[in-house]
Formats: sequence, C-alpha cells, structure tokens
Amino acid sequence: MVSPSKLKIGMFTEPVEMVFQFLESDYEFKKQVITPRKVRYSKNGVYISLTYSNYDEVSMTCGLKEDKNNLGFSSNLFSELSDPMNYDRRVDYIGNDRNGITQALRDHAKILTLHGQRILNAEHSVFNDLQNLVRRKTNERRIKALREKANIAFSNNDYATAYQYYIQLNTDRNRLDEKRLHICNSRLNQ
Repeated sequence: MVSPSKLKIGMFTEPVEMVFQFLESDYEFKKQVITPRKVRYSKNGVYISLTYSNYDEVSMTCGLKEDKNNLGFSSNLFSELSDPMNYDRRVDYIGNDRNGITQALRDHAKILTLHGQRILNAEHSVFNDLQNLVRRKTNERRIKALREKANIAFSNNDYATAYQYYIQLNTDRNRLDEKRLHICNSRLNQ
C-alpha cells in the first residue's frame, strides 16, 4: 500500500493525464487535479472522476455535477448498462506502483471507450438509466434476501415467519413461492 505521505508527486496524476488525454483532445472535457489522488474531467455538467485510494485501488466514477446526492456511478455499472451480458466483473483495479496504476487506468479507459459513449458525449439521460439500473439491482437483492429468509423459515417449519416473508414478495412471487405461501396459510389456519 502506498501511504498518503509516500505517494510520489505525479505517481497518479501523470499516468491519468497520459492515459485520459483523449478526453481533452477528442471529447473536449476539461481536466482538474483535485488532489494528488484525484483527477476530475468535466464537460456540460458531466464529470468523470479518477481516484487512487489509500488501499491502492484505482477507481473511476461518473455523474452529474449539479446532482449533490449522486456520489457517482462506477465503471462497472455503466459497463453493465451498455452490455449486460458481456461486461467483465473480474477486472482488478489495484495499482501499487506506477506500472500497476497505469494498467488500471488503461483498463478504465478501455471500459469508458467501449461502454461509456453516452457519458463521453455528455448525455444527461444516461444517468437516469444508471439510476434505474441501481434501483433494479437493489430490488433484485431485496427479493433474493426475502426469498432466502422465507425458504429457510419454511424448511424449519416456521410457517408464520415464512408466511410473512412470502407476503412481502408480493408481485415478485414465483410459482413455488405461491405454493409455499398456500401451505403456510393452510398450516396457520388449522
């Protein structure tokens, strides 16, 4: 890990400027070095932020500058939005030296050019689509957790608890959930 005090001047910002120079030359983004660990590019209210954490993680987020509640969307999210079947979830964005940082930045630049065309064109509507993707993924996790709890309660013959979880699934119940809900209801009304 490169501690904040040991980060050499330019160890992060210079590779960012080298790898992401295309944002300025090809897409008219403006660069702003926020700290030695954070560089932000912006255009028409859209930003692309590159950050090097205290744990050697190189991250890229994008968002709308005027949206104060938006912490930014990760490169994995806009990759998934662009190509949900083929985006790569396994990319390692760790860089504990200049070469590792540069490689992680190149990986992010590749994702941005492959999957972030709407971001590069500063289309604000992409952020609504990203927010909808986040909501959908959150709902899918909620449904999965409820179903797991319901199934565990059902397998333990705790029909009252299982019934409550199956009810919470509401319109997201599948045929098995419906069958088990019916069994729970029958057992509780005996």
